[in-house]
Amino acid sequence: MRSLLLLTAAIIAVVAGLAALQWSNKNAGAPAPVAATNSPDVAAVDVLVAREDIAVGTVISPEMLDKQPWPSHLVLEGFITGDAKDAGVIGKIARAPIQAREPVMLSRLANADEPGFLASRLSTGMRAITLATDPVSGVAGYVFPGDRVDIMFVHNLTDQTGGGGAGVSEVIDPDVRVLAVNVRDQSGANAIASVVTGAAGAPSTITVEVTEEMAQKLRLAEKVGNLSLSLRSMHDKNKDKTLPPSYVSSLSKAQGQTVTGEPVRIIRGAGEEAHQAAPLAPSGGGGLSGILGGLLR
Repeated sequence: MRSLLLLTAAIIAVVAGLAALQWSNKNAGAPAPVAATNSPDVAAVDVLVAREDIAVGTVISPEMLDKQPWPSHLVLEGFITGDAKDAGVIGKIARAPIQAREPVMLSRLANADEPGFLASRLSTGMRAITLATDPVSGVAGYVFPGDRVDIMFVHNLTDQTGGGGAGVSEVIDPDVRVLAVNVRDQSGANAIASVVTGAAGAPSTITVEVTEEMAQKLRLAEKVGNLSLSLRSMHDKNKDKTLPPSYVSSLSKAQGQTVTGEPVRIIRGAGEEAHQAAPLAPSGGGGLSGILGGLLR
């Protein structure tokens, strides 16, 4: 009887132990409950960014700008927030390059009439010089800041006696950067300094960036000949390649060619003579006087 009681107690103890072990293993892998937390949204503001690459000297227009959400705690001093028109950046000029999607900063913009603006845009060692232009020499107003032009020089070569010589046209300075354009208003009353594209009228002066030596040459060239501009393509890669000078003698394909005249007969009294007409000279002795001179020799 005693043995039976002991066996029963042992069985009960084993069953209880197994039950406790099973319950412990079941709850061991269960993660501890974590209180649900919601992180607050990061505050953002609209910042003006460049929609495209903006080069130095470009006049800012609404099409060049876009608005982009920006974390408010990362907005730096000088960033422009809100609408572009309200910020007053339309019509200002980029004094430094701005990459696409880069925030537009006030420190990179300037007004054309600000003191020192032009000097800050000059490359090291370069000079700004202003040239007088008209609708023809200034490419009819289609030259704007940032464009590249060739400066052409038309003049007469002096001969050894100091008199006037043959006319010549040559590129005196190729691939020159345009800094500013001066445009007359429609009434023509005043010249208004402007670098705004699309301004009315043709330019009366154009300011370009040249070397110190070329600045001296251009001032002298204005006194002894005529200067004009030739607008270069923005895709032109041969920036330093220029044609040789053009002379008056090279304008006509007939220049330097000999033209032989037909034989003529001249009757003098009872006699008759056959003569060959003199060749047409390309200059000086050509024309009717040259022909008659050859016939009468």
